[in-house]
Amino acid sequence: MESCVADGRAIVAQAKTQVFEDIFRFFTGQLANGVIHPGDRLLSERELAQVLDVSRPSLREAMRALALLGLIDIRPGQGTYVRNPDATVLREFFSVMLALQPNMYQSALVTREAIECQAIRIACRTARPQDIQRLRDALDRITATASDPDKGADADFAFHRTLVEASHDDVMLFVYDALQPLLRRDHAVRRQAIKDRPEVQNVMPLAHKLVLDALIAGDEDAADAELRRHIQIPQGYEELVENGGRQPAPVRASD
Repeated sequence: MESCVADGRAIVAQAKTQVFEDIFRFFTGQLANGVIHPGDRLLSERELAQVLDVSRPSLREAMRALALLGLIDIRPGQGTYVRNPDATVLREFFSVMLALQPNMYQSALVTREAIECQAIRIACRTARPQDIQRLRDALDRITATASDPDKGADADFAFHRTLVEASHDDVMLFVYDALQPLLRRDHAVRRQAIKDRPEVQNVMPLAHKLVLDALIAGDEDAADAELRRHIQIPQGYEELVENGGRQPAPVRASD
């Protein structure tokens, strides 16, 4: 009997999830197609339930979830309105969803490289003086925290996020920030891996400086190549160690 009850609850939970997904897909589709806009008042609960072919209790529950996500504003006695988009709420929601998926870690690292390397190419053309100064400040932090795994991981993340910011591409930055928990974890893992290797710690600031120098020079291919070399730790640091901290021969993305 208990098994039957448990199975029944699972079926109900799955049905509720499906209802929410259907409503969410309908709502976001209406926004994307320009049918509804921020500030618009939605149909009444009864009308929406008929349009979506769902029960009013199920609709009510889904609408509360959409309100928590910051997509709609439920005003008792007045109706339900589409809210102006709040990127922070949505980014945090997607960030949590990604962090809860155990198989997302490696995929996030691949996405990180794709975003950062495209961002630095764009930044070679769009970076402003204040962006360059912020990157120099971040590089100073990396130098000062080379032997501190925790502070160093924070400094590393700040440098790479600033690279993405320098592209001034809001969509790339949105996705990058959604990956933040996984990316911070990666920086922490990398720093822990070299905490007992002072020879690698000593060349770490140089690895970042080579990336920044290529960006300042406006050389997209060199910036892309240096960044990929750096991201592919430990190979990138090992090359610098082997070269005694000297800058290796210029590398192009097409090599």
